[in-house]
Amino acid sequence: MAAAVLTTPKMSSRRGESAKSTTSAAGILALLEEPQDVLKVHGLRMLNDYAMRTSWHEVASAIEIIEGMHEDEFFSHRDLAALVASKVFYHLGDLEDALSYALAAGKLFDVAEKNSDFVDTVLAKAIDTYVEKRQRGGTVVSEAAAEAMEEGEEERGEAFDVSIDPRLESIVDRMFEKCHEEKQWTHAVGVALESKRLDALEKAISRAEQPEVVLSYATKVSQTLVMQKSFRAEALALLVKLYETLDFDEPNYNGVCQCLAILEDDKRCADVLLSLVKSSDGRDNLQAYQIGFNLFEMDLRNFLSGVANLVVSASLASKQTPIKDGQEQKEADKQARTNSLVSILRGETPAKLYLEFLKTKSHGDPALVEKLKKAVEGRNSVMHGSVVFANAMSNCGTTSDAFLRQNLDWLSRATNWARFSATAGVGVIHRGRAEDSKQLLSQLLPAPSPYTLGGALYAMGLMHCGRPHCGEASTFIIERLRAANNETVQHGACLGIGLSSYGKSELDAECMMELFRVLRSDSAVAGEAAGIGLGFVLAGLRKNPSENSGNKSLHDNWTRDMLAYARKTSHEKIIRGLGLGLACAFATCEEDADAIIEDALGDGDALIRYGGCQIIGSAYVGTGNNDAIRKLLHVAVSDVSDDVRRCAVMSIGFVLTNNPEQCVRVVQLLSESYNPHARYGAAMAVGIACAGTGNVNAAKLLEPMRRDKVDFVQQGAAIASALVLVQQPEDRLSKFRDEMQKMSADSSETTMSKMGAIMASGILDCGGRNCTISLKSRAGRPRMTSTLGVLVFTQYWYWFPFGHFLSIATIPTAFIGVDKTLQMPHYECVSNAKPSLFKYADYLSDEKDKKTTEVKKAVLSTTKKAQKLLNEKNVKKMNKDAESMDADDNVPSRPQSRAAKDDNEMDATATTTTTTAEGEKEGEEKEGEEEKKED
Repeated sequence: MAAAVLTTPKMSSRRGESAKSTTSAAGILALLEEPQDVLKVHGLRMLNDYAMRTSWHEVASAIEIIEGMHEDEFFSHRDLAALVASKVFYHLGDLEDALSYALAAGKLFDVAEKNSDFVDTVLAKAIDTYVEKRQRGGTVVSEAAAEAMEEGEEERGEAFDVSIDPRLESIVDRMFEKCHEEKQWTHAVGVALESKRLDALEKAISRAEQPEVVLSYATKVSQTLVMQKSFRAEALALLVKLYETLDFDEPNYNGVCQCLAILEDDKRCADVLLSLVKSSDGRDNLQAYQIGFNLFEMDLRNFLSGVANLVVSASLASKQTPIKDGQEQKEADKQARTNSLVSILRGETPAKLYLEFLKTKSHGDPALVEKLKKAVEGRNSVMHGSVVFANAMSNCGTTSDAFLRQNLDWLSRATNWARFSATAGVGVIHRGRAEDSKQLLSQLLPAPSPYTLGGALYAMGLMHCGRPHCGEASTFIIERLRAANNETVQHGACLGIGLSSYGKSELDAECMMELFRVLRSDSAVAGEAAGIGLGFVLAGLRKNPSENSGNKSLHDNWTRDMLAYARKTSHEKIIRGLGLGLACAFATCEEDADAIIEDALGDGDALIRYGGCQIIGSAYVGTGNNDAIRKLLHVAVSDVSDDVRRCAVMSIGFVLTNNPEQCVRVVQLLSESYNPHARYGAAMAVGIACAGTGNVNAAKLLEPMRRDKVDFVQQGAAIASALVLVQQPEDRLSKFRDEMQKMSADSSETTMSKMGAIMASGILDCGGRNCTISLKSRAGRPRMTSTLGVLVFTQYWYWFPFGHFLSIATIPTAFIGVDKTLQMPHYECVSNAKPSLFKYADYLSDEKDKKTTEVKKAVLSTTKKAQKLLNEKNVKKMNKDAESMDADDNVPSRPQSRAAKDDNEMDATATTTTTTAEGEKEGEEKEGEEEKKED
C-alpha cells in the first residue's frame, strides 16, 4: 500500500513527475491481487495512465492476471482490463492480440486520441484487417457469433477467416467520423474504396465542403487503384449517380463520361454528348468536343465506335421530324456540330491533326538510316529487314518515303519475306492516311509477287488500325483473301483483316468466318496470321452491360473454339498464333480471363502455356494485380521450357505498367539469372513497363545487360533501352545513340546484337522524333491499342515482320489546340522549361562521319628506331659541313642549313630548323671572340 501511495497521480510538481517516471510498478501490480474491485480498478487506471509508459516490461509479467480480470464476467471494469492488456501486447509487438483486446475495450479505445503511437498503430492494424476481410468477401456477423468463434479455436476455418467482428467495423466507423470531423475527405474516400464501403464513400463525398473536388479525386482513384473489376464498376456507377444528383455550380460532364466509358455504357454517354452538342450555348458545344478528345485519349475504340453509331442514329432520327419555318439554319448548325463530334469519336479529326503535325514537324535524319544501310552486309536478309524496320519507325506517320524511293536498287535485293516486310513498311510510314490507302498502295496491290501483294495487304491493315469506319478496308481485304490461294498472300490478308477490323462496336461475323476458314485449312504460315487476326477482331468486345450480353457470349464461344483448335493442330506456328490471338481477345478483361488462364497454364503443351502467360499479361495490363504477378513469377522459376519462362518474365512488364519502379525491383534478380532467356525477358519487361518514362533506375539496370555475353540478351537490352529512353532530352540520349551506331557498324558484333542496335536506333527516332511509346493514357488507364501493338511486337523473336506492329503503339507528343471549327488557329504558349529539354538531336554530317572513320597508320618500333638513327647521322653530317665553311671577317656569319638528300628522303623542315639553330649559336660565339680581339 505504501508503494501505491508514492505513485499517486495527485503529485503535480516536476519533482513528483520525475518520481512517478522512475518508481517501479511493483506496488501498482500488487493492487491487482487485492480482493476488492475498487483497488483493482484503481490499479488498472494507474497502469493505463502512467506505469505503462516506462514500466510496461514489469506490467507484462502480470499479463495473465490482467487477462483473467477481463475474462471475469463479474468484474465491473472488464473493458479497462482489456485496454491495459491491449497496450501490453502492443509493447510486446503482438498486434493481433493488441487489436483483439482493443476491440474488447469498446469505447475506451479512443480512435480520436492524438499523438498516441499505440492508437495509431492499433488503428492501422484494424483498418488493414478490416480491408483484407472485406476484399475476401467477408461479412459482419453478430457479436455473439464472433465471440463463439474466438472461443472455439479448434473449429476455426474459412468462415472465421472472412467473418468480420462488429466491434471491428465499429472502430472503422469511428475512424470515418474522425476523418469527417478533421475534414480529411480524401483519407475517408481511400479507406472506403479499399474496404468496399460504398455507403462510406457516398457519405464522405456528400458531406465534403467541396464535393466536386472530392468526387473528382474519387473518380481518379476508382479508375486507377481499385483492383477488382466488379467492385470498380459498382463504385463508378455510384459516382455517376452522385455527379447527376449533387448540386454543383458547374456540372462535370467530363467526369460523368469518363466513368460511363469505363462502365462501357455507350447509350448514356451518347445522350450526354448529344445534349451538349445540340445546346444553344457555345461553351457546351466546345465542352462536347473536348470530352470527345478526352475519350479518344483513353483509347477505348470499341466503346467510341458504339457512341458514334448512337449519335449518328439519333441525328438521322431527328431528320425525320419536320423542321419549322425559320429553323433551317439552326438545324443545319446542329447537324454540322454533330458531324464534327462523330469525326472526333471515330478518330478522323485526331488522325488528321496528328498527320499534319508529324508531316510538317518531322526531324528524322535520312543520313542516319543511310549510315545504317552502309554498315550492314549486302546479302544479309536479317540486317536488311532491320534497316527497313528502322526506316519505317523513324518515319512512322510522317509520309516521308524518300529513303525507299532513293534506294530502289537496294530494296530490290530483298527476296521472299524480306520483300514482304519491306512492303509492309510502307503502311507504317503512311500510317493515318486511311482515306487514300488504296491509291497509295495501287502500284503494290496488283503486284505479281505474292510477297509484295501480301505485304501490301498487311500495310493497308496498319494504315487502317483503329479506324474501321474509314474506307471499308476489311471488306476489300476479304475479297482479296477469297481470291488468293497462296499462303503468303493469305498471311498478309489475315493480318490486314484483323488490324482493319479492330475497334468495331459489334462483332464482325463475316471477318470471323473468313479467318476461321483460313485457320481450318491447317496451313502453318496462313494459320498463324489467322489466329492473330481473330484476336484483333475480338479485342474489346467482351462488354459488361446486359444489353451487350450477346457480344459477351459470342466472345466466349469463339475463344473456346480457338483454344480447342490449338490443342488439335500439330503446327507450332498455328498454336503460337492462336495463343497470341487469345491474349489479344482478352486484353483488359482482368478476372474475366481467369478461367481460360488456368486452363492454358495447366496444359501439357509448352506452346499453350506460353499463350497462357501472354493472356495474363494482356488481361491484367496496368493493374499491378498481385495474384497475376505471383502466377507469372511461379512460372518463371518452375517451368521446364525456356520459351515459357521468358514469356512469363516479359509479361510482368505488362502487368506493372502502372508502377514502373516496382517492375524494376521485381525483375532485378531475374536480370542476373543464369538463364539467358530469363535475362532477356527481364530486359523486355523493364522496357515495356517503363516505355517512354525515361526511368533512371530502368536505364541503369539495362546498361550492363547491353554488354551481356549472350547476343540475344544484348539485343533485348538495346531494344528495351530505346523503349525507355524514347523522347527523352538529348543530353541523356547522345551517349546511347553513339553506342548503338558503333555497335551496328562493328564487324565483330554478332548478327543478333547488330539487329538489336539497328532496331533501337529506329525506335529512338520514331515518328520523325516526334512520337513516344506508352501503354497507359494520361489518366492512368491502360491503352488497349498500344497494349496489342507491343504484345505482337515482342513476337519478332519468331517472325521479323511482326516488328511493324510497334507502330500502332506510337503516340505523337504534340500540344495541339483547335477552335470551334476544329481547325488549328495561330497561337502561342509560354514554356518556362529550358530549351535543351525539347531540343531535337543534331543531324549527322559528312565531316563527323569522316572523322569517325579515319584510321591512324600503325608504325612499328623497328621503323621508329631506324628513322631515329638516320636523323642523327644526317645531323652530324650537316654540322661537319657547317664548320668547314669560310666566315666573313666583318659580318658575323649566319650559316644557312643545307638539307641532306638521301635515299630515305628525310624531313627537310625538321632538319633545317635544327641546323639553323646550331648555326646561329656558332655565329654568336665568333662575334664574341672578334669583340675581345678589338678590345
